[in-house]
Amino acid sequence: MGSILFDYRIVCDRHFFNEVIKNKKYLSPSKPSIMQKLMYINDKAKNHSRIHNVMSKKVFQDILKENSSLSRGILRASFWDCDEEEFEAIGDEMERNIKIAIDVLDEEPNRTMILTSTAMVTAYQQNPHYIKELNIKAGVEAIAIIDSYFNSCCPR
Repeated sequence: MGSILFDYRIVCDRHFFNEVIKNKKYLSPSKPSIMQKLMYINDKAKNHSRIHNVMSKKVFQDILKENSSLSRGILRASFWDCDEEEFEAIGDEMERNIKIAIDVLDEEPNRTMILTSTAMVTAYQQNPHYIKELNIKAGVEAIAIIDSYFNSCCPR
């Protein structure tokens, strides 16, 4: 199957990674794993192959440090580690993620979703940098979106 124009670009934070991927608090009802599904989505995204799923470079590097068995190649296949100086200079991780998400709004499909933990959804929505054009998802809802995206690019 060719490339797919997904409804939203994805920005992932460390809380989503830890809650869903590392600790497996929420599981997809179907295989493969969430990490593998994100790899397929990242690869098959129209106009954004290998850069569809975005993660701050600082978060990306921290995840690698905290998870010594996780290879850089596997993480990179799932997430583009955004290394834009203006964002990486922002000390507050939530503000950095919001600004990265706003930046990718300029590119088709002109919609961005931040995936986070269930505990962080309200904090994102109450952050002074948050804008209503961003979508914040977590938990079962985030898993359902990933499953839907995966199924559209890899039908069984």
